[in-house]
Parts: sequence; C-alpha cells; structure tokens
Amino acid sequence: MECNENQPASTDLAVAKAKIKLLQKQVNELKEVSAQVASLKTDIHGLLSVQLELGRRMALLEERQLHRHDMLFNGIKRIAADVQHLKQHVYSHDAGGDSDVDSGPGSARKTPLRSESLEVKSPGTVSAAKRASENRRNFERALQHHVTEMNDAKTMDELQSAGALAVKYSDQLFRNYL
Repeated sequence: MECNENQPASTDLAVAKAKIKLLQKQVNELKEVSAQVASLKTDIHGLLSVQLELGRRMALLEERQLHRHDMLFNGIKRIAADVQHLKQHVYSHDAGGDSDVDSGPGSARKTPLRSESLEVKSPGTVSAAKRASENRRNFERALQHHVTEMNDAKTMDELQSAGALAVKYSDQLFRNYL
C-alpha cells in the first residue's frame, strides 16, 4: 500500500511543479508587459513634450503672423489713403479747380502734382537729399533688425516686443518715406 500513498504525493508534486512552471511563465510574461508599459509611458511623455513644444511654436508663429499682418495692413492703408488723395486731386484738377487737398495721411499730399507748370522744382540741397536718403536707409535697417529679432524670438515676450517695434518702424517708414 505504500505505493498507493506515494502515488498521490507524486501526483500532487507533479501538479505543484506544473503550477509553479505556469506561474513562472506568467511572471515572465508580466515582466515583459511591464517593460512594454514602461516603454510606452516614456514614449507618451516624449510625445507630450513634443506636443507642448509644437504648441509653443505654433503660438509664436501665430503671433509673428499677426505682426506681419499689422505691417502689411498699415502699408495698404497708407497706399489706399494716397490713392484716395490722388483721386481727389485729379478730380479737382479735371473740374478746373486747383485745390491742394491735404486730408490724406500719406506722402501724396507732400508731393505737388502740377503738370501745368513748366518750372522744375529741386528737392532742396544735395546735402538735404543725402540726409533724407540716409534717414530712410536707417529706418529700413532698423525695420529689418526688428523683423529679424521677431523671426528669431524664442519666447512670446521677446516676440511681442520685437514685433511691436517692427510694426512701429514699418508704419514710420510708410508714413515718412513712401
């Protein structure tokens, strides 16, 4: 009968060994899954940081675009005002009047259009023309500097200050020289 008593013990031992192997296999699978989950977590954190960086860059690009839009809009407003002034001048000239309409904010009101006169007017002395040309170049350089700073800005504060200055200088350039 001793054989019968050893048989259940050996069967129990074999079942226990099989369960242990199964549990070890499950532990190894869980370790692999845990490693994959950890890898996915680091990937997700990396993607989140990339998403945040892209969001920051998009905000900077939108702000740059707003400043560029302001510069273009101010220039178009100046050109439209000059065209309107020239239109009024042509209409008044065609009507036989000779009025100098100084309502426009652009440079057209500063340039007389008197085709009936044969007299050629000089813009002033040569040194005054050179000073005006140099002043315009200085404005253009300052504008280019601020546009470059705006394009190179890494933070929103840098971009807003450089962008505001670029808009200001472009407006002054249009107002004074174009």
